[in-house]
Amino acid sequence: MSGDEIPVRVPVQYRRVKPPVSPLLIVILVALAFFAIVAAATMVESVGVGEVAVIVDPLSGSIVGTVKGPRLFFKAPWQYVVKISVAIESLDMWTDPRTGARGEWPAVTCLTKDGLEVHVDITVRWRVDPDRVVDLYKSYPDLRWETRTLAPLLRETVRDIL
Repeated sequence: MSGDEIPVRVPVQYRRVKPPVSPLLIVILVALAFFAIVAAATMVESVGVGEVAVIVDPLSGSIVGTVKGPRLFFKAPWQYVVKISVAIESLDMWTDPRTGARGEWPAVTCLTKDGLEVHVDITVRWRVDPDRVVDLYKSYPDLRWETRTLAPLLRETVRDIL
């Protein structure tokens, strides 16, 4: 019988192994991890030297608080931060009569008691009080207090004095 044998290959039965975790579960876990990382990244903010951060909550429509720099801080992901400079700044009002060059604002033109027209060049150094930034932000949410109030008041005061 040894010559009449036909070699037959019998395939090995492979057992299908189920993955321990469903692919749908893996996709959900990856998506949750991604959103957790994005949320954590939006929760960390920093404020630099000479700045105060005003934390605003648009859901409640209120100012949550302030943080004086320099430092890192945490906030809720839906809140946003408005940074206000409290460093010393200058406001220049001058005009060069020969070239017409000027500072941020032109020189203050006013009349003296004698009726003479004078041009006054002024530089004022000023800064925002860090303890009053919330009041300032509530009054000027567009952060344009220098152009809307400070410069016009300074020009008016110089004219009144002269």
